[in-house]
Amino acid sequence: MRSERVPPPLRSRVLPGLALGDALGAPVEGLARGEIRRLHGRVTGFLGPPRLTDDTRLALLTARGLLRDRGVDPPAMACRLVEEAHRIPRLGPTTTHAIRQLSRNPRWRARGGATNGAAARCLPIGILHTDPGRVMEETARAARLTHGTDAAIASACAIACGISTGIEEGPGAAVEAALQGARRGAHHGTRTRHPSVHRQIQRALDTPIPRLPETIGVGLPAWEAIPTAIAIFAHSPRPLQDAVNLGGDTDTTAALAGALLGAASPRRLPRGLLARVPRLRELEGVESRLLLQRQ
Repeated sequence: MRSERVPPPLRSRVLPGLALGDALGAPVEGLARGEIRRLHGRVTGFLGPPRLTDDTRLALLTARGLLRDRGVDPPAMACRLVEEAHRIPRLGPTTTHAIRQLSRNPRWRARGGATNGAAARCLPIGILHTDPGRVMEETARAARLTHGTDAAIASACAIACGISTGIEEGPGAAVEAALQGARRGAHHGTRTRHPSVHRQIQRALDTPIPRLPETIGVGLPAWEAIPTAIAIFAHSPRPLQDAVNLGGDTDTTAALAGALLGAASPRRLPRGLLARVPRLRELEGVESRLLLQRQ
């Protein structure tokens, strides 16, 4: 009788951390820091029933595809994106455009798109793989379905590499891996004159957290939310709260900071809030299966 592999206790909480940050930031997405303060004071918990946005739902779609296809399969990913798009709330502009193109031509691949959506969608690749080169190659292939520029792919590689290394080696190594992922990831995709994500991460790491919105930015561009999320993860004692209260694209910034925290320091995720995350068991189950296949 063949014995079945029993999932080990989770050593990371990447997808739950992503979902927690997403749900915390969703109600104030698009508001400036001053507006959040005026309306809510300092946000420290959920503002109403927690709900998940496109960041978590797209990451979960990718994760399930990785398990089903045993890795990145761009044609299969494209089909699932088109099939599931109507079920995913608040899709970003670049992803919406890409899904429209893919519905007309499944072989279409993005050449433009410099927003931050690929970083959340592709981050499960960092859970599945340990080799940095493979993480970057697979992330670049997956990112091109929706985001084709060097900046967008560099930002996606930064997050996926940070997660992959963070699971094994902790926070400091995760930050260094994110920097290397951004530097090497920029060699993929359409060359642009956008700010270097690698240099933006370096600047963000040297910037006091309260000054990040003015110095780096907290908006949709890949060179804003991703460096800000990495710096908050690296330096803040309360990364999810800070990511939400800085304003801007709060759900994505907090989701990415939460994913990094769940990879490198999962015990720092606030348990009381984590227990209220929608679809928590599903997220944990998918992550457990990814970890079983991790290599």
